[in-house]
Amino acid sequence: MATTAEPRSDRNFVSLEPVAPFPQQQQSRWWYIDLLRIFGVLGVVLVHVCSRYQHYLDDTAGMEFWSVNFLNSICRGATALFIMVSGAMLLRHRPNQSVEGFYRRRFRRIGIPVAFWTVVYLGLRWIAGHHGSHEPVNYYAEQVAAGTPFWHLHFVYIIAGLYFFTPYLRRAIDALGNQTSLVLGISCLALASANLLLDYYLYGGLEETALSRFVPYIGFYILGYVLLGPSHLERYKWPALAIFITGFVVTALGNGWRQPILDKESIYYQYLFPSIALKIVALFILIRVFCGSLRYPTGAPGKLSQQLAAASLGVYLIHPLFLEAFERAGLNPAEVPPALGIPALTFMTFTLSVVATLGCKRLPYLRGVVGG
Repeated sequence: MATTAEPRSDRNFVSLEPVAPFPQQQQSRWWYIDLLRIFGVLGVVLVHVCSRYQHYLDDTAGMEFWSVNFLNSICRGATALFIMVSGAMLLRHRPNQSVEGFYRRRFRRIGIPVAFWTVVYLGLRWIAGHHGSHEPVNYYAEQVAAGTPFWHLHFVYIIAGLYFFTPYLRRAIDALGNQTSLVLGISCLALASANLLLDYYLYGGLEETALSRFVPYIGFYILGYVLLGPSHLERYKWPALAIFITGFVVTALGNGWRQPILDKESIYYQYLFPSIALKIVALFILIRVFCGSLRYPTGAPGKLSQQLAAASLGVYLIHPLFLEAFERAGLNPAEVPPALGIPALTFMTFTLSVVATLGCKRLPYLRGVVGG
């Protein structure tokens, strides 16, 4: 995902104006875009660590469960921040970029990682015998068709589908104007949330496929673009903060109520559940408002921010390897108090994943597998 700032058209965007350009030396990168990437991937790692703790906790009515549930609920849906950032960067009008040129760049960015990590994680599942009584080849073929070769890889199938339609969404947004595109994005997200609820309560949840997983996330993708540019989002910061807090509380209380009954994570943890969807959009607005006018830091802080942001996709792809390795090495979350174990395991997993990603980026034959 490129982060080069370009002028954009905000015609017909009622009461919202384009952002004033940064000084010339700051135009190459937007700090809040990199912060969204960093917060997003750190939140993903934290959520996966919290979910492991919740899985092992026996007392689902105790304080430990509720403290982990609240922490999980704050960061839940962080993956959707990546989708909004992708929309913000890729839906901008680029008159000099052909459809073929876009697909070539995006294939290097996501196509190679999808193929490589699908094979790697299926291989690890085969070695571990994670196919039960099923015939392995058929079972793994079904997992790939469903877009779930491993428990976190659904994201890259979502992004791949959104990338495929990006050149056509660009043209549609350019023709509609930003005001209508805002309505379109909100409508898509609202319909996806309503569909999730109807599907769950009427049919018990239908399986998605690798080819359809991206469809419900088009709303996030469009809203990332539409909410990137307006400078007058400042007036919406307090409503956004109220929405974020409300979404967090509803998520935490809802899952805290349902998970002990179901003995698994509930619908309140689904990215498209209304409280999660609204919370993520509100968080995007808050980071955009409070960090949008900040200049990119210079020196070591700026270099670190750039490296962490550039490593975000790789960290997302690699971090389950370390989580699984820690568990098989005997670091059972149930044996460590959450107040100590969650920060420690999150820090170790995130740090090792960053180091592994940056190492891959330095090797010609591995650079492409982490989106380099």
